[in-house]
Amino acid sequence: MADPKVSIPTIDPKNYTSEAIGRLEIIVQNAFQDGFRLGYAQAEDEAINRIIKAVRPNGHTAESGPTGNSPGAATRRLIDSVLRTRTSATPADIFESPQNTNGDISRQAIGKALRRGAKNRIYIGDDQGRYTKAGGTK
Repeated sequence: MADPKVSIPTIDPKNYTSEAIGRLEIIVQNAFQDGFRLGYAQAEDEAINRIIKAVRPNGHTAESGPTGNSPGAATRRLIDSVLRTRTSATPADIFESPQNTNGDISRQAIGKALRRGAKNRIYIGDDQGRYTKAGGTK
C-alpha cells in the first residue's frame, strides 16, 4: 500500500479516552434510569393488585378482565400487556408488538376488543385511533 501524500493525523489519547468515557457514562446512566422506571411501574402495578385482592372477596378485581379460555381473554391480555409498556397504541401497533407472537391474534380482533373496552370504559380512544388504559398507565 502506498504512503499518503498528506500528513497522517494523530489522535490525542488523553482527549479521546476521556470523551469516550464521558459518552459511555451517559449511555449507562440512561439505561439504568430506563430500567428503574420500568421496574418501578411494574412494582407499583403489582402492589396495587395485591391491595385490591386483599380488599375484595375471593381476590376478584374490577380490572381483572377475562381469564382462562373465555372468548377474548387472550386478546385482552395482549392489549393490557402492550398498554402497560406504552402510553397509547393503535390496533396495528398492538398487532405488530413482540407480545403477539406469530400474529396469533388478528388486528380485527384487537380493534373489536378495544372498541368494546372503550364502550365499557376500560380503554379510552381518541379521534386518531389510539387507545389508552382508562385511568392512565400505571
